Amino acid sequence: MQEVVGGRNTAVIKVGPEKERSSEKVKFIDGSGKVFNCNKTKYLGNASDGIPVFHEGRIIKVVYNLVPQSDPTRKPMRWIEDVGLPEPGEDLTWADKQPYQSGGKPGSGMRSNGEFRTPEQIMRGQSLECAVGFAKTAEEALEMARTFFYPYIFGEFEPKDDLAVAAATVAEELPVTPVEDDGSEFPF
Repeated sequence: MQEVVGGRNTAVIKVGPEKERSSEKVKFIDGSGKVFNCNKTKYLGNASDGIPVFHEGRIIKVVYNLVPQSDPTRKPMRWIEDVGLPEPGEDLTWADKQPYQSGGKPGSGMRSNGEFRTPEQIMRGQSLECAVGFAKTAEEALEMARTFFYPYIFGEFEPKDDLAVAAATVAEELPVTPVEDDGSEFPF
């Protein structure tokens, strides 16, 4: 539907969440994400069924003005003039907007299709991410990820002999001779 700025428009909408409500005005978003305003006192209260006219989920037919704003960079505002029920078989003017579904953050396990990655897939990705920081080529990164980082992350890392010796050397106690205090300010 092509809306006419500065003119009267008609639409069948599904009322969405309220953005603002006061005794003089209500502002809400419809199912398609468009913002509507109403300052007509007779529509700010309840309908004949006892539920507010602009209750979330209610499907209504509205006559509204699309009013341009003083700042030309801002979108025109929709001000509702009249509200009624749609005719039987009358469809929504704009389709409901589908809720945003994130693919998740890297490493969160969420794929773009909404499925979760397996723990093994997450660990492979993390090992490749680590290897990229150390490697100079893509082939080198893949080899590092496969031989060093993935086994370490997966818990199957066997240290090489040189690494085991270095770790054992650091772990052993070295002889230390304490320095005698001669009363000077600096012990050296």
